[in-house]
Amino acid sequence: MDDTIDFRLRAATEAELAAALPWFRGTDPDGAPCWLAASHHHALDPIGPLVLTPALLVPETGEQLEPAVCAEGWHANLRLAEAHPEHAAIVVACAPLVVHPTNPRRAFA
Repeated sequence: MDDTIDFRLRAATEAELAAALPWFRGTDPDGAPCWLAASHHHALDPIGPLVLTPALLVPETGEQLEPAVCAEGWHANLRLAEAHPEHAAIVVACAPLVVHPTNPRRAFA
């Protein structure tokens, strides 16, 4: 994709992100809602909750001693081509969800 812009996004919930970005929603073969991860004009990495500290487990049994600690919100990365037919509307929709992490845990290569 030439001439792209990358967004790191965070919403309170996956449903909130889905409502803000309907261009990237579809249905799977069973009719369940799903993310459209790629097209000629975008790439989407729906991350979900970011784990800051993994859960502490007993190796032999898998018993959880301490739960994972996650960052607030539901996260996704979006790479958007300027050629996307809805580019302007998507940029506006992303604006209130954009975050600028100091040390991103995931990014496009």
